[in-house]
Amino acid sequence: MAEADALHDPVSLSVARVCAAFVFLWVGNLPEAEAIIEQLASDAETHSLTPYQTMAQGLLGGLAIRRGDATAAVVLLLDCLETMRKRHYEVFASVIGGDLAKH
Repeated sequence: MAEADALHDPVSLSVARVCAAFVFLWVGNLPEAEAIIEQLASDAETHSLTPYQTMAQGLLGGLAIRRGDATAAVVLLLDCLETMRKRHYEVFASVIGGDLAKH
């Protein structure tokens, strides 16, 4: 994250945040994952990085699954997958779909 931040490139930092958020979700550090996802969503909106706004939504769905909020998770995850499909940005679709399968 520090190296990506030092580049002052919002896309590189967004990629790093997506990867870091996945790691924190996988290890169960939900507060850290949430903080990273919120920053990803904010920066993606600021810089009009639509694919990363979509990823933030999917990551929030994964966070909701891990917190036991299946109702919110399903809505977020399905919407994320649909947006990915429409925009032909499905690089992380299998991971997002995996969270949906946990429901």
